[in-house]
Amino acid sequence: MTTEAAARWDVTDDVDVFTDMLRNCYLPFAVTGVDGPLEVFSATVREQPLGRLRLVDGVTLPHGGIRKARQLSTTPRDVVGLQYFAAGREFVYQDDEVLALGPGDLMVWDSDVAGAYEITETVHKRTLVLPRDMATALLPGFHLPASMRIVPRQASPVKPLFDLLAVLSGTLAAMSQEATEKAAVLVVQMLADIGGSVLPDVGRRHVGELRERVLWYVEQNLADPTLNPATVAAAHYVSVRTLYHVMETLDVPLASHIRSRRLARCYADLVSTGDSVGDIATRWGFVSLPHFSRAFTKQYGIPPSRLRRPQSG
Repeated sequence: MTTEAAARWDVTDDVDVFTDMLRNCYLPFAVTGVDGPLEVFSATVREQPLGRLRLVDGVTLPHGGIRKARQLSTTPRDVVGLQYFAAGREFVYQDDEVLALGPGDLMVWDSDVAGAYEITETVHKRTLVLPRDMATALLPGFHLPASMRIVPRQASPVKPLFDLLAVLSGTLAAMSQEATEKAAVLVVQMLADIGGSVLPDVGRRHVGELRERVLWYVEQNLADPTLNPATVAAAHYVSVRTLYHVMETLDVPLASHIRSRRLARCYADLVSTGDSVGDIATRWGFVSLPHFSRAFTKQYGIPPSRLRRPQSG
C-alpha cells in the first residue's frame, strides 16, 4: 500500500496555487473574492496522512468558491469529508439551501456535490477526509451522497473524535509509523461508532438563528441613522449578498423593514408623548424631516403633524 506524504501549503496572493491546493487537499473549486475578484489573499494548509485517511488543517482569509460540472469532472478523489470549524464564519449554498457555519460546527461533504461557499470571516478548519468506500461502510445514515449537511459537534461521539483529531494534528509529524497506524485504527473505530448514530441536520436552524439575531439587532439599533443592510451585514460578519439570502423570508427587503420599524416607533411616540415631530424623527434615525414626513404619510395615510393634532387640542 502506498502511503501519501505530508504536505504544507503557504499561499499568498496566488489564486492558481490556492486553486491547486483546494483540488489536492479538498475538492476542485473556481475561487473568487467575497464581493468581487479575488485580490489580496492568503492561506496556510497542512495535509497529513493517517492510514487511508487524511487530516487537513487550514486557515484561510475571506473568499468564495463555486463548484459546477467542470470542477466535478476534474475531482481527483472519490471522498467524503468531515469538516470541523474551529474559528470563523462560512456560508455554503446548495440548490435553494444555505448552511451557516461557525465555531463548533461540523459539516459533512461529498466529492459528488455541486454548489458554492463563501467565507466571510477568516476560518480555521480541521477536515478528516475518507475514501468513499470507507464512508459508505462506516457512516450509513450519516453521510448523504452528493450533499452537504451540518451536524452538532456536541453530539456524541462526534466530539470525542474531533478532540482526538485536535491532538493528532499537532503530534502526527513526530509519531512513529507504528504509532500512526494505531492512531488510524482508533479513528476508524470511532468513525464506526458515529455510523451507529442518527444525527439531525441543523443547517436550517443555523440560518434561522442568524435571521433572529439580525432582526433583534435591527430593533436595538433603529435610532442609529447609519443603520442599513451594509452595516447590519458587517455587524454579523457576513456579506450583503448572504444577508439578503438569509433574510429572504421577510415580506419586504431589509431596508424597507428597517424604515417600517422606525416609522412604527415614531407613530408610537407621536401618540404617547408630547415631543415635537422633529425630535421624534431624529430620535429614530431620520436625518431629514421632509423625508420622514413623506415616508410616514405613505405608510399611514396621514401626515405626522395631523396624527399629533387631536392630542394638542
